[in-house]
Amino acid sequence: MAAVDWKAGMRITADRMRASVPQAWTTWTPTWDTVTGSALPSYGNAGVTGEYVQFGQLCMGRLEIQFGSTTSFGVGATGSDNWQFSTPITAADTTLIAGWGELQDDGGNNRCGTRIRMNTVDTFGLEISSGGVNGAAITNIGVVDASAPWTWQSGDWIRFFFMYETAS
Repeated sequence: MAAVDWKAGMRITADRMRASVPQAWTTWTPTWDTVTGSALPSYGNAGVTGEYVQFGQLCMGRLEIQFGSTTSFGVGATGSDNWQFSTPITAADTTLIAGWGELQDDGGNNRCGTRIRMNTVDTFGLEISSGGVNGAAITNIGVVDASAPWTWQSGDWIRFFFMYETAS
C-alpha cells in the first residue's frame, strides 16, 4: 500500500496515521546491467536481498548481493563500463549522492566504500571515490565492473543503502 501524502490543515486521526505509514517493506530484485548494455552480468545463484519502503515521495531501502559460483560478472568489459542496478521506484531526478555502501571480496582483504548515485531516474550507479579501508590503493577509481576495483568472484559482496525522491 502506498503512503498517503499529508496536506496543510488535515486532522490527525488513527486511520490517517495507518494510511500514512507503510505496513511492511517490499522485496525487490533489481535488474543488473551495464551503462552501455554490453558485457552484461547475471546473478546466477547469487544471494540477492533487496527491500524498500516508500513514505510519500521518499523511497529508501537496501540491497545486499553475495555473488555465487554461477554468477557472470560480464567478462569482457572494457574496464570503464560501470555496472548499474534498476531502482525499485522511478526517481524524480538524477542525483550524485543517493546512498552509501561497501564492496568486499571473499577473503576480506579488499574492501572499499562506494557512493550510490542515480545514473538515470531508473538506475543506480556505483562509484568508488576512495582507497581500500585497509589503506590499499584502489585502481580504476570510479569504476565498478567485472575487473574493478578487483576481479570479482564467488563469495564477494556488494551492500548498499539508498534514499531518494520519487517521481510520484
